[in-house]
This record gives sequence, C-alpha cells and structure tokens, in this order.
Amino acid sequence: MSQQHEDQKRINRFREVLEAVSRISGIGICIYDLNKVLEKQYGQVVKEYHGHKCRYCTIIRELPGVFPFCLASDVEKAVALAMEYKQPFYHTCHAGLTEIIIPVFRNKELTAVVFCGQCRLAKETNWEVIAPHLATYTTDIQELKEAFEELPVLDRTHLSSASLIIDISLKHLVEQTTTTDLFELLDAPTDTFSTAMKYIEKHYHEAIGVHDVARHVHLHPAYLTRLFKKETGHGVMHHITRIRMLKARDFLVNTTIPIQSLATNLGYTHCNYFARLFRRHYGMSPSEYRRIYTIPRKPK
Repeated sequence: MSQQHEDQKRINRFREVLEAVSRISGIGICIYDLNKVLEKQYGQVVKEYHGHKCRYCTIIRELPGVFPFCLASDVEKAVALAMEYKQPFYHTCHAGLTEIIIPVFRNKELTAVVFCGQCRLAKETNWEVIAPHLATYTTDIQELKEAFEELPVLDRTHLSSASLIIDISLKHLVEQTTTTDLFELLDAPTDTFSTAMKYIEKHYHEAIGVHDVARHVHLHPAYLTRLFKKETGHGVMHHITRIRMLKARDFLVNTTIPIQSLATNLGYTHCNYFARLFRRHYGMSPSEYRRIYTIPRKPK
C-alpha cells in the first residue's frame, strides 16, 4: 500500500473523529495551527476547522473594532495559558463563552491549540451577565442575544468528555502515540477503589461529587463513602478537595496562571469559594501563597 494512501487514511480518520464529536455533542471545534505542523500532516482538515464559525462568534468578530479583542483572547491569552497548563483547560473568552482548550505539543514545543466549545455551559453561561459587556461593542444587542440562544447547552461533564476524545485522538494521530500507549490511556484499574481514585484524578477539574464517582464505579454513594473512609480515613469529597488543593498549590508556585482561571480549572465556578477552601487548607490566600513560595524565575 502506497505512503500516499496511508496518509489519506490518516487524514480521513482525523476528519471523522472531529465530525463525530461535533455531531454527537453539538460543540464547535476550532484549530489554531501555530507553526503549520498540523497543516503539513492534515492539510485541508486543519483549514476546515480554522476559526470560530458559529453565528455568535461571527457576529462578534465582525463588529467594528472588536476583532483585536478576539485575537487577544483566542490566540495570545489562550496560547500563553496553554504553555503554562500543558494539559486541557477551561478558558472564557472576552465575549463570555467558555471552552476547553487542548494544547498540542510535539517534542515539548507547543504546535497548536484546539478549542472545544462554542456552546453555553449549563447553569454557568448567563446572558444577563454577558450582555452589559457586549453592549459596549454594539447597540444591536438583540441580534447577539438571538445568536447566543442558538448555541448548544452542555454541562461540564459532557464538554469534558467530548474534548477528551479529541485529546486522545490528537495524541494518537498527531503526536504519533503508539497503539499500546493509546490503550494505556484508556485503561483503568480493575479494583473499585483504584478505579474511583483514578476517576477523581482525571476529572478533578469538573464539578464532580460523590454521586458522580459512585456512578462511575457502579456503587451506592453511601457504600463508596464507607470504602473511602476505610482506605483513607476520609470521605470522597475530602479526597476530591485534597487533590484540587494539591494541584492549586503546584500551579500557583510553578505558573503565572491567573487565580480566576485556576479556580475554574479546578472545578470551582466561584473564585471566592475556591479562595476560602485554599485558606482553610494552607492558612493563607492563593495570592499570598504564590507571593511567598514562588521562586523568582531567571531571565532568559
């Protein structure tokens, strides 16, 4: 079989994955190819998915003087955060939409960022909150509201699941992960406690609770709580919070990611609540912890 035929099969698989995820979930997918690495491999597919194409984003982008704000939010800020997170993360743009951004690395270099969303987050994306800001861009707020209401509604769990499929596919197709590595990514421990622990480690950035973990391991929440207390001395939510606080501590010391963004990507919709929990664990606010424990970076 010719190399050209194999290349075309790979391109078709990539397109099929993106189309399937978008069709099933309703989300929009956007690829920013930073140094043309993806375009060399996947050509037309990358071009097809370049730019945010939903009606809401198109209207925003075409408003006089607004396009630079889109560039700053979707390219400059998102790329800077991707280099710091080095893993999929939530990002809210200047127009109020929250998406998951997947950084794509090759040889430790950020080569692309993939946006998964162009949707409304259930119980989070609120028109009444966004509208006053949008009114500074245009007087025709009604057209924007109609476009906003056309956007699909997903909760964090479903958006995260959709982006996970794309993330795994990118690792396999773009970063040339071996088939064995791909199955290792999908593999899970067989015993219930380890499975629950691994689920929490993978989903701590979502608004998960005891019932979500129990549903994943097919146990009653009360039984799972007893199991966790037996194994760790604490309940499930205590462990979820502990994982989030450890992640928060690491991000605060080793990155310059804004605290509001950190809170969102640790599963907290309210930054003040995250700050209270952090203070309860470490005796100081996140900003104080960052100031005290961050080692100054040497200039390059």
